[in-house]
Amino acid sequence: MDKQNDLNNNLDETEDFTELISDDSLANTITETLELPNINKYPKFRREDYEKKEYSKVESDFSKLVKKSDYKGFKSELNDDSEKRKGKKRKLKKWVYLIIVLVLFGGGFGVYKIINDRKIAQEKAEKDKKIAEIESHYSKYAQISNDTILYVKKDNSFEEIGKIYNGVNVELTDESIDENTKYFHIKDLDYYISYNDVSKSEEEKEINSRYKKYLPFNINIVTKDNFTMYYENEKYLTINKEMEFPVIINDYDNKYFVEYNNRLVSISKDDVSKTVESKNTEKKNQSKITTFCYHRVYDVEDKCTDPYVCLKKDVFDKQMKYLSDNNYLTLTLDEMYMYMKGNIQVEKGVVITIDDGYLFKATDEVLDKYGLNGTMFVISGDFKEYSRFENL
Repeated sequence: MDKQNDLNNNLDETEDFTELISDDSLANTITETLELPNINKYPKFRREDYEKKEYSKVESDFSKLVKKSDYKGFKSELNDDSEKRKGKKRKLKKWVYLIIVLVLFGGGFGVYKIINDRKIAQEKAEKDKKIAEIESHYSKYAQISNDTILYVKKDNSFEEIGKIYNGVNVELTDESIDENTKYFHIKDLDYYISYNDVSKSEEEKEINSRYKKYLPFNINIVTKDNFTMYYENEKYLTINKEMEFPVIINDYDNKYFVEYNNRLVSISKDDVSKTVESKNTEKKNQSKITTFCYHRVYDVEDKCTDPYVCLKKDVFDKQMKYLSDNNYLTLTLDEMYMYMKGNIQVEKGVVITIDDGYLFKATDEVLDKYGLNGTMFVISGDFKEYSRFENL
């Protein structure tokens, strides 16, 4: 330390200090002192900062040999290639996933379509089967196949109104049948019947309409709120409501006969609550009935010589045509009996009888031609076989 102080003093006082530094060791010391700052002299200067600064300088020199931009560019290219490869892999994975999804979706849709098509086909087959089954019961003219319920339609619902019986012939309205059809509409009755309880039938060939030539009585019957009608002595309908009808046959065999559904039906007096007066006709009941008695009506090939009992067929034809054209009712003996008892009324009526049973063929042909009735009285002792009368 003293040596250093002496040196500093000498430097301050000597203008030419080269002579003083002939000593090599001293020169080296001075050089080192000039090149390296005295770190301790500057307390704010830290070694770590100095080393950091020197390291930065070395790094700067090294960057002259290796261009940082080129390195980064190369690295960037490497990164770009890597990203491209990764991007291609990602795209490939996406396509693979998409293909898998499409395959699964397509397969699933295919399975669904197959199942759905089978379901639709099955439903259609069941629907067609149901429609065919319903249609097998329908025809314009049908017959009731079971004693079953009658329905009336109210506000798109069906309510029980009564009963209709096995064997009754009905006419149905035109139906638009589908798988939901449950009931058929009975045309003239305005009631409904379950389709299961009717079967196809032909038009009813003969409906007895002779009653239309009777005069109705000027009285009506009022039924109870549950009553049964009979047609030709068979149950026809049971109705669960009160109804009123003009009387056609009055109090015969403990029954009233009325017109319903274009038929002459009977109602027991026990099902009638009362009778009331009603102006049903202004025509007058005939006061007496004329009877025409014939014996033998013969045709050209027949032999009949007795002028008192024999009548030519063409003459008989003209007489019957007159009765038919003038709307005469040719009464049966049952009707004649009811007329005499006051059960029926007729405006114009006659009775035709044919005695003995000889030469009846011509008589039968003419009566059939005009739809007239005649009553034959046969001499039974004169005929051993009666098969000849079976078709009368």
